[in-house]
Amino acid sequence: MIEVKNVSYTYSDSKEKALNNVSFTVNDGEIVLCTGRSGCGKSTVIRVINGLCPSYYGGTLEGSVSIDSEITASMDLTGISRKVGTLFQDPERQFFALNVEDEIVFALEWMGLSRDEIKRRLESVIKRFSLEDIRNNSIAALSEGQKQKVGLAEIVALHGKNIILDEPTANLDPQSTEDLARLLFELKQEGYCIFIVDHRHYWLNAIADRVLIMSNGKIEKEGNFSILDNASLQKEYGLRKAYVTDRRALLKDLDPNGDDYVVKGEHVAFSYKDGKTIFKDLNFAVPEGINVLIGENGIGKTTLSRLIFGLEKLSGGKIEFKEPKGKKPLQLGSIVLQNTDYQLNMQTVYQEVAICMTLAEGVKPQPGKVMELLEKLDLSALSYRHPQSLSGGQKQRLVIACALAKNPQVLVLDEPTSGLDGANMQRIKNILHDYAKDGRAALVITHDLELIDDMNLKALRLKKESV
Repeated sequence: MIEVKNVSYTYSDSKEKALNNVSFTVNDGEIVLCTGRSGCGKSTVIRVINGLCPSYYGGTLEGSVSIDSEITASMDLTGISRKVGTLFQDPERQFFALNVEDEIVFALEWMGLSRDEIKRRLESVIKRFSLEDIRNNSIAALSEGQKQKVGLAEIVALHGKNIILDEPTANLDPQSTEDLARLLFELKQEGYCIFIVDHRHYWLNAIADRVLIMSNGKIEKEGNFSILDNASLQKEYGLRKAYVTDRRALLKDLDPNGDDYVVKGEHVAFSYKDGKTIFKDLNFAVPEGINVLIGENGIGKTTLSRLIFGLEKLSGGKIEFKEPKGKKPLQLGSIVLQNTDYQLNMQTVYQEVAICMTLAEGVKPQPGKVMELLEKLDLSALSYRHPQSLSGGQKQRLVIACALAKNPQVLVLDEPTSGLDGANMQRIKNILHDYAKDGRAALVITHDLELIDDMNLKALRLKKESV
């Protein structure tokens, strides 16, 4: 059981409270969803529960947090981590080993378990999470969705009965999302206490017991799942829809041999150095407008985006941009990676966008031009902030701003709506529509059914038989 009582928290570098008198309980055998706008305090709630605030982040904590009736203030981080497991939005930050099996075993060895018990737990979670095909794979070669699965398997293997999940479906395909919901329901029935922070709601409609809606560091609304199916609340708190229809089958397919293209690939082949083949003979053509790249986790969507921009070397075939000739791919287009931290290097939000404009235009941009783009992404008030101090959703919008700052002919976005609330997802839709005018092409890699739901899109589908 997790109990948060009258908790307020202020980060050491801020005068404003990130949390203000927050109280709630998650009982054993219960799933509670916490949602709200990006930056409203959801991630801070997680850090307070697992002890990172204030043990790691410093700052001032008022009130109390209890795990299984034991106050966390009396425990060190090791003690807290034995009682509650956390899967963060970027699971890669939590890994220590090189391959999947070693990663799970490492966590169990850290607990001092016997060799037989380690083997028993390892095989149990490998089967439960359907990790048989990737158990010996390198962590670095996994898709983001596969990393998410491994991280959750590791937590369950540790046998803690309290689980915290931060945006667990952000990088999962719809089938994997269904599988996760089924698994969490099983854990709930076994008495697990599960606290989920997520902007995506639809996948929890049959399993969530309660919903907490946060705003400005406070819990503003609490109730059952049905409170999310309210248009006025969705607008007021920037929430996503409660229910979504899967329209992937209705999307028109891109013509792989079309002449009307901005970028195309012919007989594309690619294999990793370890011999794993991703593409054998792939043909595609991406026309102007907004297009989506869809397929299950690990099928090669991110790999294809990297091949388009020369970040990976083709094993065979060719990829070419229609015009202008003679320029390198990264001079013609921009890519927004799934892991935003790979693309954030400056000291402030303003500097991130300004340096991208400078590289694209060859001259230092006027401050007003930088601020105009930041305003478009609802980031102008954060222009002075360090990028690493932003929430996951804010980082996502920042790297999109950086990509747009280069005014690219081709824009590839890898899961651009992961970590985004409803209001900012709509903002991204509007920006994509504006961008895709004047003969430019956007290719959006996405599992987000809500993004697909009400946009007129064409799809490049990657299937096992086509790669």
